[in-house]
Amino acid sequence: MLITPNAASIVPVLVFIDESGDAGRAVGQGSSPLLVLAVVTFEDRNEAAECDRAIDDLAQDLGRGSQEFRFSKDSHQTRRRFLDAVSPFRFTFHAFVFDKRGHWPRDEDVGRSLYVWACGTALKNASAAWSDAVVVLDSMGDRRFQRELRRRLEREVKALRGPGAIRRVTSRRSHSERLLQLADYVAGIVSRQRLQRKWGNQYFATIRRRGTLILWR
Repeated sequence: MLITPNAASIVPVLVFIDESGDAGRAVGQGSSPLLVLAVVTFEDRNEAAECDRAIDDLAQDLGRGSQEFRFSKDSHQTRRRFLDAVSPFRFTFHAFVFDKRGHWPRDEDVGRSLYVWACGTALKNASAAWSDAVVVLDSMGDRRFQRELRRRLEREVKALRGPGAIRRVTSRRSHSERLLQLADYVAGIVSRQRLQRKWGNQYFATIRRRGTLILWR
């Protein structure tokens, strides 16, 4: 099911991608029931910088220094403070939700990595209004994985819209990139809400008007 946002003009954007859950098949044996990819977009780069500073200021207020915010590990109170800190800023999100308790995609589509496939599918749905985008990923995995991921993302979007949608795909460590931490929060919130876990609906209510959910069936 695709919930489509209102049409928007083509704009250069900053994009941050992070996930909640894992790409394993063994649900019930340690793997998460959902894999959620959050694609967080800023159309104004000054706005992105201000949001980054607000998150960093919150970290200083909480005495965390450079420690990163992680939705899965933070307390309820910290989550509320984080959501309050980012609420004034203009960002949107697409959340790609893959329920691994349902049908697994065809192996020829997924290839070697469900995560790479999910990122490519999420970007195809999210990128209709993009031009000259810079996409920032969490630098998980080894260099070979990162190269494969970047190549697939660039190929997927070019196949959909032609060249120019994405200018660059880069990787950064989430502990040093506050806006990747925002993407982590969005992914965690969507996962928690879809699984109907405690506080999930309350967290989701703070971001729902900013976003689009793409549910893989």
